[in-house]
Amino acid sequence: MPVFGVGKFHARQDDALVDFSLYQGKTIRIILSESPKLQEFEPYFESVKVLSFTQSGVPFYAVEGTGFNYQAYREGVLGTIFKRFYNIPSVLPMTGCPFCERYCGQVRCPR
Repeated sequence: MPVFGVGKFHARQDDALVDFSLYQGKTIRIILSESPKLQEFEPYFESVKVLSFTQSGVPFYAVEGTGFNYQAYREGVLGTIFKRFYNIPSVLPMTGCPFCERYCGQVRCPR
């Protein structure tokens, strides 16, 4: 299950595996353990709603976003991920970076 949003440094393996552009225009369900703040998801979808359910006595929530807007997600979330985790100084060598290759089409994204 991919991490939606910036996440923490633990989410970086997803950067190599998940191409969010494939979800353009689709419906995505994001599972959460806490009640979501819909305003955090609204910029990336045409519409959002909260789903809630209980499993083994534990409450869970999901945001169902319809009409995923990849360009907004790229600019907002992926841009933040680039600045926070992949803005590698030019003095360091790079031989490959799946995130940068997908995000900007190069091994090292221009600053």
